[in-house]
Amino acid sequence: MDHEKLTKDEISFKVYDWRMALRLFYYLKEEKKIVFLSLVFVLLSTACTLISPRLIGYAVDLGIRKLDINFTIKISFYYLFCELVKFLSTIVYILIFQWLGQIIILKIRNQLFRKMQYFKIAFYDKISVGRLVTRLTNDMSSIGDLFSTGLIYVIGDILVIIGTIIVMFILNFKLTLLVFIPLLIIIPVVVKFSKELRNSFRELKAILARMNSFISEALSGMKTI
Repeated sequence: MDHEKLTKDEISFKVYDWRMALRLFYYLKEEKKIVFLSLVFVLLSTACTLISPRLIGYAVDLGIRKLDINFTIKISFYYLFCELVKFLSTIVYILIFQWLGQIIILKIRNQLFRKMQYFKIAFYDKISVGRLVTRLTNDMSSIGDLFSTGLIYVIGDILVIIGTIIVMFILNFKLTLLVFIPLLIIIPVVVKFSKELRNSFRELKAILARMNSFISEALSGMKTI
């Protein structure tokens, strides 16, 4: 941890630093079994998400349109079973990721605590308690949310999108290409908006650090007064 970086609130780093992301995901390597187990349930949930629309299509085309009640009832049971598996697998992998996030946060907090014990007294004279508390609590909570909630939806959505694209190309190649045309306009807008949003989020974190620093100094100074 660099002393100079902690004593400044300037937002001078990159919009997205892959090295920083890799340092965070290093903790996932230490929990390979838990990650593998969660990915199994994510894949199961994704498969059920992709199968359900096909079952509805079969029920409409081969059951309802042909007035085949037995086939419709059979497909309905398959659909309900698929949705049940999807529901249960989603709950399981959410709980696993929540557990994983807490394990990683515990490791990072312990490392930070041991690291801060080696800092010189002069370091604590330069940086206020409020700013330090913000770094160790609010920022750590954001990292915890990344592993426990954000990572869940990112992995799940990516798998669903990839699977949906593959199914669309299998069903109708030309129509799928037409559907992708609006993406040429949407993608640059989303990228631009995400960059602005990340910058605003970092500015908010810097303001929060300064505010906590001011409040901490004001409250600690009451005893002296």
